[in-house]
Amino acid sequence: RKPVPKHSPAFLQPLRCARSCSDLSQVPHMAGEDFGFPAEDQEYPGVRWVLAQYILLCLEDGKPMPRCQDLPSKAFGALRTATRVFAVTHPWLGRHHPDPNGIQMETMRAKLKKLKKQLTLDEGDVVFFDYMCLPQVNLSGKDDRSAAEKKRLATA
Repeated sequence: RKPVPKHSPAFLQPLRCARSCSDLSQVPHMAGEDFGFPAEDQEYPGVRWVLAQYILLCLEDGKPMPRCQDLPSKAFGALRTATRVFAVTHPWLGRHHPDPNGIQMETMRAKLKKLKKQLTLDEGDVVFFDYMCLPQVNLSGKDDRSAAEKKRLATA
């Protein structure tokens, strides 16, 4: 990219992108009271938005995605600071997991890699994928969600 003059508006400045999963702890996201998770969005209460960069840097092709409550706080971004929001519509390929063989994860990561290569993926961009954004039951179908997680899901 060409350097942007210092007098350019802030929204035109190129964003620093994380280069590894550990770099994501440096991503600015508006921490809320929920143990370092971004503050909840008033328009979509109960939803946690996964950083596209986290999907690219920390998750793997061909492996099942983790459920929302198993992701670390650094996996989530804030909707209000995102340049772009991606919502994924998909079938569930398993009874208690949408992607037991990681096929959808591989496809999603390929699309995000393409956007990043085209310089159209910013550091704070977020993804809505229900399994990673809303509390889920475990792989055996047992509802091991906490009372707070159940409340968050009901609110969403």
